[in-house]
Amino acid sequence: MTDAEVLAYLDDVLRVDPAREPWRILELRSARQRGQSDPLMRYPPGRPDRAALEAALDGLRRGFFERAQADARADLEALDLAGLPDLERTRARLLRVNELRDSLAELAQEPLDAELVRALHTALVAPSLEARSARDASVRMSGAKRWSRHSRRFARRVRARYPEVAALEPEWLERLQHARREVRESTAVSRSLGCFGAYLVFVLGGKLVRALIAWTQSN
Repeated sequence: MTDAEVLAYLDDVLRVDPAREPWRILELRSARQRGQSDPLMRYPPGRPDRAALEAALDGLRRGFFERAQADARADLEALDLAGLPDLERTRARLLRVNELRDSLAELAQEPLDAELVRALHTALVAPSLEARSARDASVRMSGAKRWSRHSRRFARRVRARYPEVAALEPEWLERLQHARREVRESTAVSRSLGCFGAYLVFVLGGKLVRALIAWTQSN
């Protein structure tokens, strides 16, 4: 390899986040050993790097529903995400949500639980961890007896009247439909594990005490 090729290879490796894409380092190494270039990680001149593109998408997520629909679409379509399939999927989802603005606005006017409507908005556009947290929190809330009726009604209404919105969050709506059962089963498992843990502490603690006594007596 020439010095220029070595520098290009090192530049590509340094662009990879090892915590998120450890396999990419192996792919780059294999490509170098085969004497091939890796077009997926080489950015054309003037194109922002991955971190900048991720930051741009995160910026568009914030206040997504406060942005004008046309502006959101234009800003999303302006991002050059070629060769970054995960970011392209994120953009496609945001564009689809943007297309459904009218349906979401209509849904927000329905006599439904406001907390669940807010959770839906978060689940639709937030980053993965934040969206998952919103879904889980809403299911835990809906597991309470006084909220379960609201969550079932919400899930049925979204599925019946807004099927295109429901298609973006089918698993979450299913969880809301059966939130009481999910929370009840989760609580039962936690209690079982707690009892098992206490049993282990009791058994292992007793063995440790006996071992200490035996050691003391032998010395």
